[in-house]
Amino acid sequence: MQMRKCILKLIAPWCTCSIRFVPATYETRDLEAYRTLVRLFDMDNMIILKHLIYAKDDIQPLVAGSTKSRASLEVLRKKTVLLLISDLDIAIENIELLNHMYKESRPRPEYQFEIVWLLIVDVDPKSAAWDMTHQQKFEELQSIMLWYTVHHPSILVPAVIKYIREVWRFSKRFIIVALDL
Repeated sequence: MQMRKCILKLIAPWCTCSIRFVPATYETRDLEAYRTLVRLFDMDNMIILKHLIYAKDDIQPLVAGSTKSRASLEVLRKKTVLLLISDLDIAIENIELLNHMYKESRPRPEYQFEIVWLLIVDVDPKSAAWDMTHQQKFEELQSIMLWYTVHHPSILVPAVIKYIREVWRFSKRFIIVALDL
């Protein structure tokens, strides 16, 4: 009888409300993904990029700035990658300056690099709060960038956003993170 009471006390939180268990599972999954990101930054660029930019088997998560066509992460293999991380309030002047630097580096192989824009927003891009205004601003910025961008900000999972905010200390001002070969 005593053993039964102990077991009932242990399983009571899950029996009373199964909905409470689901968020805890998501939090655990996000925490594990966050810890994986922390460990990964001693490894190959492609492994890091595949964890930062959520890419399912058949999804091409990037948009090429020059052609505006979708691209896979493989286009970044064996390249130095600069991650441009910003919100929707990045100044057009900053984009133009980066466009100029990017164009100037193209003819010089010793300075070749690729830029990937990662958009971090306070609004969940999968929610109803992500409205047409947000989408139009995203597409407007994306259209003037000559480099790769994520095809949609929802591709960044919460663990990645947490990592970017906490480890790289992103808040509102744009940052650039270099991933070397």
